[in-house]
Amino acid sequence: MTRSRIVGLVLLLVGLAAAAYFVLLRGPAPVSELGKLLKRKPRSLVLITVDTTRPDHLEPYGAENVETPRLQRLAREGIVMEKAYAVAPLTLPAHTSILTGLYPPQTGVRNNGTHFVPAELTTLTERLSEEGYRTGAFVSAAVLERRYGLDQGFEIYDDDLSKFRVRNPRIVPERPGEATVEAARGWLDTLAVDERFFLYGEDVDFCAAVRALGRHVLYAPAIEVVHHRGRSGQSAPARTATAYRRSHLAFYRKHHPAWHPVLRAYLRVRGKLPPGE
Repeated sequence: MTRSRIVGLVLLLVGLAAAAYFVLLRGPAPVSELGKLLKRKPRSLVLITVDTTRPDHLEPYGAENVETPRLQRLAREGIVMEKAYAVAPLTLPAHTSILTGLYPPQTGVRNNGTHFVPAELTTLTERLSEEGYRTGAFVSAAVLERRYGLDQGFEIYDDDLSKFRVRNPRIVPERPGEATVEAARGWLDTLAVDERFFLYGEDVDFCAAVRALGRHVLYAPAIEVVHHRGRSGQSAPARTATAYRRSHLAFYRKHHPAWHPVLRAYLRVRGKLPPGE
């Protein structure tokens, strides 16, 4: 089987499972420790992100009105993360966290288009490159262009959106998924059969793939979503404040354990320590 056909069988959760293991579960492990893991099981890694996709519209998560047979096959043969949370509802901050294992307050990347991945951060790609992996990325949206710094460690970072480029004054430039996959296949075909590789691909064209299966995608142009900062918590301000403080404590407990007791004591003195904390 050629590499191109192999890529055609690669599914979303393969990448997510691999990234979750090496980045999230393992945490910021030393390069030497990561090297031991990779040498013990020398496998190639593929990470595919499908931007702005609801899990309940995918078969492995219970969708009944659409078929995603390859994802369903992977769900049967692999691992499905039933509770996976994005660190931010924004493309660049979320992808930065995926490739670094750090939260936005640590990376400093909190928005699209105005923030950049700091060069001093060590990415999963850089670690894999040091372990001898060939590394390639193929993105579909302008918010992930190399100028924002996510290309660290990739020997090839294909952000050419000129082919079949979508032009719409209300959205950022992007290219269809098939164009991105075509570019990725071209790179894979240049690799030796026994070369380990890390391939990252981003797709923003999931709806087109659904239509290709003969299914319908509901489009409601009259619906407008407006975000008002703080409005979502106005109906229950006390609960919102408690949830915020729990989140704050959890963050310090995990990433700044020395300061966690200080924050806890401060909230206790102020009478704002959440119940059970």
